[in-house]
Amino acid sequence: MLWILYAILVSLLSGGLYFLLKDQPLKVRCWVSCIGFFLCFSLYFAISQPAAVNQWLEKGREHYALLVEYQALGGIDGMISRIKEKLDKNPDDAEGWIVLGKLYLAQHNEKAAKAAFQHAGF
Repeated sequence: MLWILYAILVSLLSGGLYFLLKDQPLKVRCWVSCIGFFLCFSLYFAISQPAAVNQWLEKGREHYALLVEYQALGGIDGMISRIKEKLDKNPDDAEGWIVLGKLYLAQHNEKAAKAAFQHAGF
């Protein structure tokens, strides 16, 4: 049912846009048609898949919250310095060494990562 409504909407939009923009340059007509198609597709997706749209929005919020936290920690360099401080106080924390090794891998510092993993017992 929704596919039929979607097809009708796209047809009406395409025909209406062509009629309204027939005196415009081809480039303008193409851009407006693309935007119209995108809007129709977005509307169809939002109507037919509300759970998927909600999940996409929720994941976006989670991603943004993680990005803010990452920036507050000073990025990878800030996290490495904080973990080093904690490991200075508790050098037997294997989980801390593993996290440090993963952070070094994120920086492509394989030598330091290997040393951190060996310190963790791997």
